[in-house]
Amino acid sequence: MCKTLPVDKIPYNAKSACFKNNGHCYKCKAGINESDCQNSWSWQNPNTPVNTYHWFNEVNCATGEKTDQGIGVCPAQPLDAIPSDLSNACFAMDGKCYKCKDPSPYGGCAQSWIWTQKLYYAEPYYLEEVDCYDPFEIHSKQCPDGNALMKRASDYEYAENASDDRYNIDFTNNIKYYNILGRKTSRANSVKQVLYRKSTDNFYKKSADQLQQTIENIFEKINQGYNKRGLFKRNDCGLLGGDYGIIEPDGSRTGGITCPDAEPRFSKPKVLKSKFLEETCIIKDCEYKKVWVKVGTTLQMTLISIKDTVVEIGFVFPDGYVTTKEDHEAVKKHEKGHVKDFECIAKKFPKEKKYIEVEVEACNEDSVLNAAIKEKVKPYLEEMQSNFDKRADEATRRYHKTYSSFDYPKGKYECPSDL
Repeated sequence: MCKTLPVDKIPYNAKSACFKNNGHCYKCKAGINESDCQNSWSWQNPNTPVNTYHWFNEVNCATGEKTDQGIGVCPAQPLDAIPSDLSNACFAMDGKCYKCKDPSPYGGCAQSWIWTQKLYYAEPYYLEEVDCYDPFEIHSKQCPDGNALMKRASDYEYAENASDDRYNIDFTNNIKYYNILGRKTSRANSVKQVLYRKSTDNFYKKSADQLQQTIENIFEKINQGYNKRGLFKRNDCGLLGGDYGIIEPDGSRTGGITCPDAEPRFSKPKVLKSKFLEETCIIKDCEYKKVWVKVGTTLQMTLISIKDTVVEIGFVFPDGYVTTKEDHEAVKKHEKGHVKDFECIAKKFPKEKKYIEVEVEACNEDSVLNAAIKEKVKPYLEEMQSNFDKRADEATRRYHKTYSSFDYPKGKYECPSDL
């Protein structure tokens, strides 16, 4: 898809086209003017300085999409332009996410180098780390109620069957006494005390319910974050003159494109086992107990949409060929075959769901627990998404072995059974 530098002729659609240099592919940023993307030094220089992130984004050589899509709801740094609303802007870098400490016009965060040029570290004077899936969450300055109660919850597995009982316990005074000369004396008194232990069933059951709800919220955030701007989310379907309406290296014309958008999503998780530990941790000046939790859930690909688009009648290809009405209709029918293939793949999703269990030990604080669980489930998400992408690409290649861009199945099209 991307032309290897140097090229003989600068593409007329330079802003949406991409070029290949030293094994990597690049495309002009969206915020760069069309005329600036058509500079000869970009296309006809074998040593284009692609490390100048002011101009280019690195993209996938096959799809033309940015190689780094970001994390959660935060796009990858560098961005194409400075966000218009800094109070609701964040970016991902080196596996973490950041937002402005002071998003006001006087806070200094509106400088272009922070957003549109490659950063090698997060400048602490301007930026603060945030949760990639919930970066604008407003945290109370007061520590959450129940931190002390969480200490008692560490004995949950032993105390869950406690009931209203009365105990007579003999406590021996353990205070050490000394006389005026500094010699140790024995003056221990025996004291009888009566303790009343109330039922803890309700409290411990409530703690378990709260943990279950927290885990459900975390997985819902993962699903929502993946859907909004996930690591593997495909971009809108194709660019005219960049992805379709182009001449392929073999001289053939590509008149349309079909984009399946599918994502792995988790079902409602279930806490299988949990235990609050004695070890504590400090988060934002608040003390939390550590928790060990084992969670079971099901992961399944979900079809979001299938988009197909084709060149219009009268479109002029780079070689001067003008699209006819017959061409337009033929390409539409060609793309419908791709749509059918992807629909057939999606029908198999329910039978291909995967049950997984993950174990996590982390601070019992939402953002920390969120990050720990997200890291545990990430390999499963990556594997399932990668398998689908390879499957979709293979279906496309197979289809094109039989039908060219202006050719299509005659009669009813049946999907191959082994898609």
